[in-house]
Amino acid sequence: MPLKKSGEVWAGNLIAAIAARRTVDLWRVIHGLGIPQVGAASAKDLAARFRSLEALAAADENALLTIEGVGEKTAKAIRAWLDEPAHRALIGELQTVGLATRAATDAGGEQRGAVRRESVRAHGHAAHADARGSDGEDRGGRGKVSGSVSRKTSYVLAGEEAGSKLDKARALGVPVIDEAEFQRLLGGG
Repeated sequence: MPLKKSGEVWAGNLIAAIAARRTVDLWRVIHGLGIPQVGAASAKDLAARFRSLEALAAADENALLTIEGVGEKTAKAIRAWLDEPAHRALIGELQTVGLATRAATDAGGEQRGAVRRESVRAHGHAAHADARGSDGEDRGGRGKVSGSVSRKTSYVLAGEEAGSKLDKARALGVPVIDEAEFQRLLGGG
């Protein structure tokens, strides 16, 4: 307020900006906590399974192990982090100051598109192939871009000159789709 002329406007804008950021995606909060072994993909999986910080904090190792991609080492690391008194206090403080979280869903509460818990590998000269693969994460909230082709891969998004990964996908019986089919799966036409 001691700023001349613009102090009131500046303070009002700052307060409005803080209020606007009090509601964030739960996975972003989980990722931002810096829990060992938890990257963005794991944070999304934890958010989808537990739907609140309170539920995550109460989860035991067995509940953590039910999440795809969470093994014993990761479950132990998460549980150890959550058991730390300073970290529990941090979670409590976030709730006290009014942080609200939301799940990665659309306005109707349903996840968009067919790519929900799918693993997609983009290969070849599909326009921005890796960016197209990340659409499964961004637009549907639950898709996963895979670094390799395996039996767990749901689809291979193949463009021109897809190479050996395309051959591997066919050998494993993994469906191969083009960009148009991928967009249809996402619900984008």
